[in-house]
Amino acid sequence: MKRTRFGARRTMPRKSTRCRRTLTRQALELRLVFDVSPPPILQWFEGGYNTIEQRVPDIFAAGYGAVLTPPPGRADTGNQSVGYDAYNRFDLGSPGDPTRYGTQAGMKAMIDAIHQAGDSYYSDLVWNQDGFDNLGTPGFAASGGYPGFALTLNPSNNYAGYNDIDGDFHSAYDTSTTGMRLSGLIDIAQEKNYQFIRNPVDPNNPMNLPAGTTPYNGRLANVPSASNAQFYPDRNLTPITVNDPAIGQYNINLYPFNNADPMAGTPEPENALGYLMRYTQWMVQTMGVDGFRIDAAKNMPPWVLNYYDLATFRASNQTLLNGSQEPIFGFSEVYDGNKDLLQQYVNKSDNGPSTVGGNRDVLDFPLFFALQGNLTGNGYQNNWYNVVNSSVATENGYANNGSEGVSFVSSADNGPPYLENVAYAYTLTHPGNTIVYFNGHGLGANGSFPADGRGDALGGLYGDTITNLVNIRDTHPDGNYDQRYIDNNVLVYERDDSMLVGLSNRTDSGYDTRTVHTDFAPGTYLVDLTGFSANSATNEDGNIKPLLQVDQYGNVTFEVPRNSDDGNFTGDGYIIYAPASPQGTLTINGTSNVIPGGTPTAATNGTAELSPIDVVTGNSFQIQLNTNNVNLLGNPAFADPDANGDNALYKIDNGVDAAGAGFVDTNPGDVAYGFQQFNTVHSPGYFNADGSGEYLQTINTANLTNGYHYIDVRVFRHRNPGEPPIFSDFKVTIYVDHS
Repeated sequence: MKRTRFGARRTMPRKSTRCRRTLTRQALELRLVFDVSPPPILQWFEGGYNTIEQRVPDIFAAGYGAVLTPPPGRADTGNQSVGYDAYNRFDLGSPGDPTRYGTQAGMKAMIDAIHQAGDSYYSDLVWNQDGFDNLGTPGFAASGGYPGFALTLNPSNNYAGYNDIDGDFHSAYDTSTTGMRLSGLIDIAQEKNYQFIRNPVDPNNPMNLPAGTTPYNGRLANVPSASNAQFYPDRNLTPITVNDPAIGQYNINLYPFNNADPMAGTPEPENALGYLMRYTQWMVQTMGVDGFRIDAAKNMPPWVLNYYDLATFRASNQTLLNGSQEPIFGFSEVYDGNKDLLQQYVNKSDNGPSTVGGNRDVLDFPLFFALQGNLTGNGYQNNWYNVVNSSVATENGYANNGSEGVSFVSSADNGPPYLENVAYAYTLTHPGNTIVYFNGHGLGANGSFPADGRGDALGGLYGDTITNLVNIRDTHPDGNYDQRYIDNNVLVYERDDSMLVGLSNRTDSGYDTRTVHTDFAPGTYLVDLTGFSANSATNEDGNIKPLLQVDQYGNVTFEVPRNSDDGNFTGDGYIIYAPASPQGTLTINGTSNVIPGGTPTAATNGTAELSPIDVVTGNSFQIQLNTNNVNLLGNPAFADPDANGDNALYKIDNGVDAAGAGFVDTNPGDVAYGFQQFNTVHSPGYFNADGSGEYLQTINTANLTNGYHYIDVRVFRHRNPGEPPIFSDFKVTIYVDHS
């Protein structure tokens, strides 16, 4: 059998977590290959753990690479709090006493389901503050204050004779950026060094934090309990020994948590920062968290995050297919547009297996502010020149390659710009990590916070604008960013040899014609990926072309739609062209029945499960993909044989070798990572006279566990050496029932 290409192979591995290609500390290396667009992060607010677990098939189908949720610990203001007013970080909810989102067991089940689908799970991490209650709250001090923290210290109530009225916190009168009470929340003083056993186990240990004596709102804090041993690493296990020049410490022993025997944890004295580090390590090693959004990082000194790096360094229990350890990813919320300031919170040093490095980025607030100010409802105000070099990545000399900064359009705190769709078209076609913000509205009313998000983040009731942009990003993931045209109102850029993007910030009706040079080969056909050319709402006059052809000089002429059509606002002032990807049909043979997807309503858009589930009860099933001979616009005059596909691969879950054939690639981040070749039938359309292709693989269900499994069939457009891969993904979720 002739060996066929599955896409342009890289000259060096791309590192990420599992197969999601999160852009991490190796980003600077990638400039030698292609600028990368990893699958986006879905930031999900107002969704319970059970709901998110049940909707993992929809997350998988939409094409996200990670899910980010709010802080999971017990909140100060009660079980309906969103979670940023931290009370007890280690209390993730229990049966009969859940948090707003559920229980610890429910959270673990959600994380396991996300991992099963090959995605990462990220959690909000609160190191800056605890809750609203403080020393002036009647009865709070007598209850013990906050678990793990000393609310106040005097020589008579602690073993060491510490004397500090503010205990582990900053004074209420501190007005500095790193000491103030943000939104009234008590601010943790990470620089203080009061040593205590902060999750007391032995009631007779004199180093315990002062325990509460009188309940406040039914709570007592810092009372010794044998069960607290589970929150400590086991010092009888073998540690890893590391050096950390950033904090000036060497030969540090990092002990792991003992998930096989959680109560074997060994309590040790630590300061408040050590408590936060231990919690973070516990979230990684016990709960399976893959990364963190570090909340309110601007309100902490930058040096504090060196200790975050130490807490997460080589902490993961997840092993990638090549045998390496998963790197934990983090990104800080630094609410500021000053790029120099943001650089202080970025650490992408890779110092080797025993010297602590960083895998830490920062939310791209400079870009966010630029989008807010230049995608307004006032088209005369908007200016693309204020956007194109605004990203934090431009500070390190790599322009718009996405090597730094996690872009976003809206968040729980801030709504989107007026031209929201244009903003998402920009961030989702750009290199680098990016977030789509979703408010599931699945937990009842909660006031003005969190802000509303994209109701179409998973498709469903509110259309497919976002899911289509996510699909374009995922199937055209590579290509260096090259700006092809700019004026105040129109921006055109190319992801080299991958796609061409045109954006408008005008709010009136019409379109703007532009001719640009590209790196596509002369004669290449480029198809409209947005569907706007076929949509009367955006193309009533028929000016948006469904198909372009690159001329002999590498140029194309096309129309960029504005954000209104015949006076009606559409918000769809963008167009994306690219070489066609393969077309076809995926079938699972051997299913017993199909559980149909739900039909969402306004009330259930965040909770309704959209994806149909194929149920398999037999001893085997077959994955079958049939690809079509591609004639663009249905016209043989525009035949595109490269789009017939020169190979297809399949992946089950996070990379399960169910057929015993081995993987095409085990380099994390490669587009073939975790995929396998079809062996039962393998007939690519590119090599067949009629242009149609057939791929078939028989799977023994004995090699799969009972429950959900996620199948992705990736068929590649034929590309020349050195061109970035373009492909189509065909996805289905099955349920294997061995009963």
